[in-house]
Amino acid sequence: QAPDDLLPGLIQQHDAQIDAQFMQTMTLILQQIMAEGRQAAAQRVAEIQNQIVEQSTFGQQLMAQAQAQEETIQLVADDLNALGEQAGRAEVLGLALSYAGDEQRLQALVGLVRPLMDYQFFQDLTAAIDKASTDDRARFEATREALLAFTAMVDQQAQAAVAEAVGLLQEILASPDPDAVIEENVPYLDNTFMQVLTANIQEATRRNDLNASSRLKDVY
Repeated sequence: QAPDDLLPGLIQQHDAQIDAQFMQTMTLILQQIMAEGRQAAAQRVAEIQNQIVEQSTFGQQLMAQAQAQEETIQLVADDLNALGEQAGRAEVLGLALSYAGDEQRLQALVGLVRPLMDYQFFQDLTAAIDKASTDDRARFEATREALLAFTAMVDQQAQAAVAEAVGLLQEILASPDPDAVIEENVPYLDNTFMQVLTANIQEATRRNDLNASSRLKDVY
């Protein structure tokens, strides 16, 4: 509720209280406001959250961690590029096993090649574990557990993003002033939203629902 000119002083005054629990609580509040369709309020909370991250000690730590994650992602991306354009499931499996014990690289790998980590991938991984030496087996089993956890997390995040995009699209369609809703939600009009919108256009066209198709194309 503080005005902008008092916010830096409040952040400094309460720096010791700004921790992981504080940031998680703020994120939950932001998600709740977005779920209620209060986009202007959500944007304001997001702006304040960004200031807190930039100006607090804990926020600086988060930014440093994010920088380290970006560097790890780039290293993993370089390793994937080195495999060549024809690299498939087997090559990714070999790379994953080479990262055994390095959860940061394993998480980055999942984020970059999640579609390749399907049922067959984990079957192949289990087969590799069965053939591994006694010294490697425990490491490879831990790798499988980490990959399962990271793929589940990526899938959950993707589902949440799609649900938010669907909700925003419904709000735009239901509004008497869709242009205003679009303008208020520009930061949320990302690739996921456009994919949801495109899928809805294709489905309306398939059903030969000319009214829905026309409205969706107007939104597009």
